[in-house]
Amino acid sequence: MNLEYPKLITIVICTYNGAKNIIDVLEAILTQDGYNELVESIMVVDNCSTDNTKQLVLEMRNRCPIIKYVYESKPGLSNARRNAVLARTPWVAYLDDDNIILPGWLIELEKTIINNANVGVINGAVLPRTTCEYTKDHVNKLKSMYNNLACTHLSEKDLMEKNPRVKKPFGAGLCVLTKALQKVNDDGWLSLIGRQGDVLSSGEDGELSYKVLNQGYKYIFNKRMVMHHVIPINRLEDEYINKLIKGLAADSYVYISMKKNYFLQRLLRLIKYFLSNLYDLVAIHFVKDEVKRLKVKYRILAYNTVIKLIIKDKIIMR
Repeated sequence: MNLEYPKLITIVICTYNGAKNIIDVLEAILTQDGYNELVESIMVVDNCSTDNTKQLVLEMRNRCPIIKYVYESKPGLSNARRNAVLARTPWVAYLDDDNIILPGWLIELEKTIINNANVGVINGAVLPRTTCEYTKDHVNKLKSMYNNLACTHLSEKDLMEKNPRVKKPFGAGLCVLTKALQKVNDDGWLSLIGRQGDVLSSGEDGELSYKVLNQGYKYIFNKRMVMHHVIPINRLEDEYINKLIKGLAADSYVYISMKKNYFLQRLLRLIKYFLSNLYDLVAIHFVKDEVKRLKVKYRILAYNTVIKLIIKDKIIMR
């Protein structure tokens, strides 16, 4: 390890009205094996909260001085994450205010960094943590939506039994090489803003990872780095799910439009999604399993969102 840096990791927790979980998130970090040796600071970035998040964080800081409270006045998750460029450690680990890391997470992160040359982006496994008894309808929605809710597996049993096929970085527990992060900042940061309050935009984590990996670094997924993602029951209601899917689809489209040959990229995506929707609109009437039917329903919604955006941009020649 570079002797210029006494420790390996800065943890950055981005929060908006996260008072209900922020203490649990911090406690999970402070009780980790290797915490004293590996973590230089815990930066809590408050992105315009209106609850008592600040008070709770400052109370925790009195107990643990390496906790830093930072207020970010520009709404948007990517604006909050930008504060991480101030880190003095080789690595930054991003957590959200509902991400609770399980025992061994920090040690496994250290092992992943040491054992993988030229790694620039790392993720671990994410499991949903429920907050109450769910109805059968809520359970079915969770089973069909868990990937869109930033979870990699449904349960610990699922994690142990299934080989993870996580090929793309995602925001929950995203760990990034600091010098690569700083280069992204020097080049102008991100075009996607991410979630702003209750506006369910996304995609900025994919853009950030894309820009880091384009510097020549590689991505590693370590399923032994396990965290819980708290899923309140309101996130399994139709209104929230529909907003989330449309937001994810819209930001996916922005991401497509940033690539080279974006005109061709849009055309190919239009053809692919149009044909897929034709198939799904027929198939949904023959699917008996409720979870599979919901997956088809949500896929149709996502594809329709992107199709409308492509057609709109084609008409105005953007």
